[in-house]
Amino acid sequence: MTTVEIIRWDRSRAWTDWGGHEKKQLAGRLQSACPSMRLTERKRLAKSIAAGGLARIVVESPKYAESLFHVLESIGAVVRISEQEPNKAPEPTPGAVMPRAIGGDSR
Repeated sequence: MTTVEIIRWDRSRAWTDWGGHEKKQLAGRLQSACPSMRLTERKRLAKSIAAGGLARIVVESPKYAESLFHVLESIGAVVRISEQEPNKAPEPTPGAVMPRAIGGDSR
């Protein structure tokens, strides 16, 4: 399982700002990375990220994790990608309050 985590935001590291193109890119990359995520969940996640929220995204298609990483990094997110065994619990992020995992199978 691959997880993409937004640890914090550092707008000084961004090389672009939220415009129509970036929001569309994020939505498209979330769709590719998490194909079983409902459209409403993707929209809610994208809106939360655009508002500067922290998130942990379980990526179903690991080949898209780097693509998602790059669009998040371009808007100033400090991102970590981690690989985990399916039965292992995720490691807590020091100093960051993370919402529930989004995407993947929640059963």
